[in-house]
This record gives sequence, C-alpha cells and structure tokens, in this order.
Amino acid sequence: MGIEPTIEHRRHGRWYVIGLGGEIDLATAPALETAIAEWDGSGDLCIDLSAVSFIDSTGLRALISGSHAAEDHDSSFCLVAPEGPVTKLLEITGLDDAWNVFASPADLGD
Repeated sequence: MGIEPTIEHRRHGRWYVIGLGGEIDLATAPALETAIAEWDGSGDLCIDLSAVSFIDSTGLRALISGSHAAEDHDSSFCLVAPEGPVTKLLEITGLDDAWNVFASPADLGD
C-alpha cells in the first residue's frame, strides 16, 4: 500500500494546478480523483507530478479522469512531469503525446 500523497491546489496564471507528492497507486489514486472532482472548472487544469516518485496504472486512470474533466469543462489539460520514472511511464504508454507535458511549473507561462 502506498503512502497518502500530499496534495495542494493553487493558481498559476490561467491554470488551476493540483500539485502532488509521493506515490500514486491503487491505495492513493482515489485522493487524486477527489482533488480533480473538487475542481469547479474555472481556468484550465494542470496536474503537477514533479514531486511524485511513483505512479501505476490506477494513477494513470486518475490522470485520464482529469483529462476527461477538462474536456467536459471545455478547458485545456496538462501535466508537469520532469524527467524520471513518471515521465518514462508517460512515454511508454504514449500519453506524453496525447497531453501537453511540461518539465516544470515555470514552463506553464501565464
């Protein structure tokens, strides 16, 4: 079982950013899904994974939920994922081509 991830909500220009830290797996992915559900659709949605050390298929499913939520609100969706295990998983699954993936929050612009 994973350790409950740290989750923070913040604004960065036009983006509503959900920042995560820790592991996103079967035990902790529901916390990410809850954080996404709490987004009211204002602004565009970005999930910041720069402090995530591990993500499995249930975490990917939660990210797909975020992408669908953004679509439902006619909003853009992106991820922040610096090089590492999370980026490698996104590359293996092809999701790095499906979504905008930035190396750092500074790359989001305004």
